[in-house]
Amino acid sequence: MKMSKPLALLALCLALAGCGDKQEANRDGSKQADSAPSRIQQQQQTAMKRAASGPIQADKQELVLLLNRAEHVFAELYYAAASMPGGKTQRDDGLLYRQLPPRFSSREKVIAHFSRYWSRPLAVQMYDNLDTKIIDGKLYLRIPDEDYPVLISQANTTISADLNGVTAIVRNAAPANPPGRQTVTYRLARDQRSGRLEIVKREGAYGSKMFR
Repeated sequence: MKMSKPLALLALCLALAGCGDKQEANRDGSKQADSAPSRIQQQQQTAMKRAASGPIQADKQELVLLLNRAEHVFAELYYAAASMPGGKTQRDDGLLYRQLPPRFSSREKVIAHFSRYWSRPLAVQMYDNLDTKIIDGKLYLRIPDEDYPVLISQANTTISADLNGVTAIVRNAAPANPPGRQTVTYRLARDQRSGRLEIVKREGAYGSKMFR
């Protein structure tokens, strides 16, 4: 049976349209296939730019201020418990525990306080080293009998930077301590989310029991 001219033209148009759809699909598939290598290339270029930029820049004065604030997070917590208006106290086995104010009223709030300067893993460890109790749903803290004030200044601190972070060495950090126990070393790195420097490691015998 012979096909009429209008029907033949319609069939030809449909065939051409089908070929066009296949070609478009092939192009889309090619774009998707090319997207993965392009992302890898971008990541490689970003890494190369970071390497080319050199060590992380750190101002010594600002770094010394940061380390001082970091070492005082415990004192801020103890003072908050000791000076809370109307704060309750509780004795347990002869030890005195003081109620923490609302801004430090939970484990996560205290860890967030520490995390302003210390990495999350260190902040969690620091919290675990505190002597705390939950009493009637409230967080209580025992203020220790001894403290470890750290003397940090530009004079006794040296810093060195590399591509991954900054190392700060504080010598004669203890007010009075036997020789060999007066050096504290800090390792700092950029937080991936905020971009700020945070302490990821603290080494040295002086005051170490609160960080390990």
